[in-house]
Amino acid sequence: VLYRREEDPGKSVGLQPEHAVLALGGAPPKAQMAECRSPHSPAATSAASTAAAFPAARIYAAVLPFTSASFLALSAFTPWLEVDVKKSYPEASPDDVAKMVASRSALFSFSHGVCSVCIAGWAGMLSDRFGRRICASLPAVGQAVGYSLLALVVWYDLGVYYALAAWTLTGALGGTFVFLAAAFAYIADFTRSGGRGRAFSRLDSIMLYVACIGPLFSGPLVAAVGYAGVWALAAGMYAVAALLFATAPPSPQPAAPRASLGD
Repeated sequence: VLYRREEDPGKSVGLQPEHAVLALGGAPPKAQMAECRSPHSPAATSAASTAAAFPAARIYAAVLPFTSASFLALSAFTPWLEVDVKKSYPEASPDDVAKMVASRSALFSFSHGVCSVCIAGWAGMLSDRFGRRICASLPAVGQAVGYSLLALVVWYDLGVYYALAAWTLTGALGGTFVFLAAAFAYIADFTRSGGRGRAFSRLDSIMLYVACIGPLFSGPLVAAVGYAGVWALAAGMYAVAALLFATAPPSPQPAAPRASLGD
């Protein structure tokens, strides 16, 4: 608006002083400058969106190695169990081998799942209390440490029970459940409500793409570096995910502190 006219029965009709200055090429009035600085203005909204795009992209980059390592490690796990059973019981029949592999797989899944579920039940509240970065970085660190120990167990052939302890450690800090809960919450913090569906779809697309493509590399990698090498590689990928998340900018919506977990 360059100028406006006001009519008053007792006054002559003319330009308002501040708008006359604007019409002559002067500085804009303070009210319009304040409007431009408003957080709800299009310029401010565009700037906020640009600033928020970087940390969200960083989290996508963190999710990629995390999910890649998960599918890579899991796809190599059952074949390793079969190799270990055949090595421990060379006289076992194929049916007996299948039964022992199934029972051991159930034991490993149970130990990992119980630890993960005990932490994952508190994932949302812990993420609100301690921050998204901590609640995503710690599970990734736990995965990295657990798979590093598993690689050592396989390399030195320490036995299935040491492998069980290492596998249990991967779920001790919440595992994949807590990591993904924190990742989704972090992206939601940086995304306006109208764009969260697209942001979540991108995250889901990354995971589905890795789920389809990642396991295809498991066989060639096992043939090239062995099971210990595959799990050492997975540990490194988890460490990269933890580092990317830990060094990301803090969430723009910190939660109010709570007195206890039971509140």
